[in-house]
Amino acid sequence: MKSEVHFSETTSKLCNAVRKAVKPALRLKKFKARVDRTTEVLKNRFADNLSKEQEQFLKNTAKLLMEPGKGILSADDSVRQLDMKLKAINLEPWEQHRRRYNEMLLSMGMQVNYYLSGVLMKEDVVTQKAYRGKRLTAMLKEANIKLGIRADKGLVPIAGTANEWTSTGYDGLEDACKRFKDLGAVFTLWRCVYTIGPHTPSRLALVENSNTLARYAVVSQRVGLVPIVSPEMHLADDHSQQTAQHVLRDILSNLVIALYHHQVYMEGVIIRITAAMPGRKCPKSCLFTSVGEGTLKIVNECIPPAIGGIMLASLGDLNRSIEVLDEMNKCPIKKPTLISFCFSHVIQDGVDKIWMGQDRNVLRAHDVLIARAKSCSVASMGQCQEQNCSMFISNISRY
Repeated sequence: MKSEVHFSETTSKLCNAVRKAVKPALRLKKFKARVDRTTEVLKNRFADNLSKEQEQFLKNTAKLLMEPGKGILSADDSVRQLDMKLKAINLEPWEQHRRRYNEMLLSMGMQVNYYLSGVLMKEDVVTQKAYRGKRLTAMLKEANIKLGIRADKGLVPIAGTANEWTSTGYDGLEDACKRFKDLGAVFTLWRCVYTIGPHTPSRLALVENSNTLARYAVVSQRVGLVPIVSPEMHLADDHSQQTAQHVLRDILSNLVIALYHHQVYMEGVIIRITAAMPGRKCPKSCLFTSVGEGTLKIVNECIPPAIGGIMLASLGDLNRSIEVLDEMNKCPIKKPTLISFCFSHVIQDGVDKIWMGQDRNVLRAHDVLIARAKSCSVASMGQCQEQNCSMFISNISRY
């Protein structure tokens, strides 16, 4: 009888030991199965947009555009803007004169390659031939300058807001980007504008424009073009520098979140920002040093180091744009990446009056353009020698 009891106790202990040894293994097996199911669900939910080869190509292209000491010339004037320039120098707003102006602007040769990595144009200009029969894209290729094309089709009002805007052009964007690539483009740009006021930008405008920029970036990367997303602040009102800083923080934080939600490849995208400056009607003035440092702090807070690059938009005046860019690059605050420039009118302004439609003035116009591009290049490396800290930002005439 005692032996039977002893045997039953031994058997029970053995069964409990086996059960304790098997139970963790079963739990681990079930956990692995759950992880596998979750991974499969995530794969189905978040499909990979790009292959490793596509990601590497976009990363390399962004590096070429962000080469130290080089920036982008934005020559994306509309027909109306070009016609105004032609009328100012007593030329008829004809197609051949527009082509001659574009030829003068883009035929600077290899000299400008030291200071520019790319030129941004509109699609209708890219397809044109120069006045002498040579394609404009061929001129850029000879100078080893990358071609970019403006992707958005202009601004449209956001319904239900107080004079706020978003950009149109998303319909057919993928087909358009494929055309751009066939034309030789390696990057594109999409611009959204934010107004600064007592109640703007609204939450609706922040979300709408951020999602618009992110959707554009996804499509551009899928085709193999580096997107430059450009959330620009309209600096024409009486807002203070502190207000501009708060708005810039809201814009960039919402934009980065949207880029992540849309699974944009961050190392293959460039963000063009506007400096946090007071409005032109603001009675208070501030130093360029303060503007550069304040803008850089917000950039450092909001933009991850994985970003492909950051470029500064022009501020309505060449000296002002160069000073702010130089101060941002001289600032000891750690930067997420290089900060270069993507300027438009500030480099071109006044060149048409030097040219005056005369072939004999082309070289003089080129000298001015190259000198301005060189100044921007030096500022992008924080190496401007002439410092004038008494210069204030006030009474800005235009943006």
